Amino acid sequence: MTADDLTLDVENALEVGQIHPTAPGALTETFDWCEDSSIVLREQSAVAVYTNNTGDLVIRQERRWDEDDDTCIIITKENAQALLDAVCTKMGIRSIARK
Repeated sequence: MTADDLTLDVENALEVGQIHPTAPGALTETFDWCEDSSIVLREQSAVAVYTNNTGDLVIRQERRWDEDDDTCIIITKENAQALLDAVCTKMGIRSIARK
């Protein structure tokens, strides 16, 4: 298969709706990562959850390319349940049972 054959195959697939016209690799030269309806997952920085040496909850988000440090939120053990309850309420998830 030549490059011309491949181009014709893509053009034909676009015509019959087998390829989204703005899908990566389609014939368009630009792709709008902010607005295109074919995007199903947006970028998400990695998040870690762990306890530090004093038993506090640490929520740590990986720094982005333009940041010098990771972002850390430290919640004392005494306040962890209140945080979890608030997150569950905000997200419409049943709250975690207390021990």
